Amino acid sequence: SGGIGSLAVQLAKFHYEAEVTAVCSTPRLDYVKSLGADRVIDYTQEDFTQNGETYDLIFDVLGRSSFPRCKGSLTENGRYFLASFKMQHH
Repeated sequence: SGGIGSLAVQLAKFHYEAEVTAVCSTPRLDYVKSLGADRVIDYTQEDFTQNGETYDLIFDVLGRSSFPRCKGSLTENGRYFLASFKMQHH
């Protein structure tokens, strides 16, 4: 629900006319829904990799997941895209 995730939801929904499921924390649920997400999952309450649903694209902005963890949630030709920029401060 930050800048990249917000843009991704809007781009997927309004440019590609995709059905969008977004994952965020409790305080951001209404905001992400207002951006156009068809379904919003609260990651503090539900693990999207365990709900039995499959997705054409999993766009991981925070790096909270991994490909092995998400693989079972992808459709046959689904893609996992990681866009996390973890910085290490010295």
